[in-house]
Amino acid sequence: ERFAGQFAAFSAALTSGAPPPVTIGDARASLELLTAAYHSAASGQPVHLPLGAGHPGYLGWRPRR
Repeated sequence: ERFAGQFAAFSAALTSGAPPPVTIGDARASLELLTAAYHSAASGQPVHLPLGAGHPGYLGWRPRR
């Protein structure tokens, strides 16, 4: 569906009261997988899912000061 199709489906769900095509849980799982992949590539180490609160990428990808 690409970008425009996703927004059309989301808009249709909002206007009709139907459930959205992608849930918050779906989005969380996608971000968790990407975070694990990026961390593994940067560190050269395997990353186990689910990510715990102690994982360096748990709170975001931006470097902490």
